[in-house]
Amino acid sequence: MNKNTMIALVGVVLAAIGCWLPWVKMDLMGSSMSFNGFQGEMSGNPGAVVLVLAVLAGVFSFMNKRWSLIASIVLALLIIGWDAKQLKDGHDLGEGVNIGMGLYLIMVGGLVIAAGNFMGMRGAKKPA
Repeated sequence: MNKNTMIALVGVVLAAIGCWLPWVKMDLMGSSMSFNGFQGEMSGNPGAVVLVLAVLAGVFSFMNKRWSLIASIVLALLIIGWDAKQLKDGHDLGEGVNIGMGLYLIMVGGLVIAAGNFMGMRGAKKPA
């Protein structure tokens, strides 16, 4: 396993950890509530989306072929875009709502996955 793959896998771990950390903190009538990626709207689990995308990106990174690195970069961009939407939605909730560390860690994880794979593209095995 080369260093670029290791960098991408660190990004996968960061994104996965971000799924369980607080995404949104709300202060309502003197009490504070915190929600992570597995306490979504209408009993949904939006953290599962990030987790699946991150694990797939890690598998493709580990393969270290040109096509798999491109697939991993696409998945990382999906993570980044999806997380940006969650950040925007969190900010739109209004006063008394703070964005938690989880969403920021997912964003960093997606960027690290993409960076590791971009750097790995130079040494990737080309198709025969």
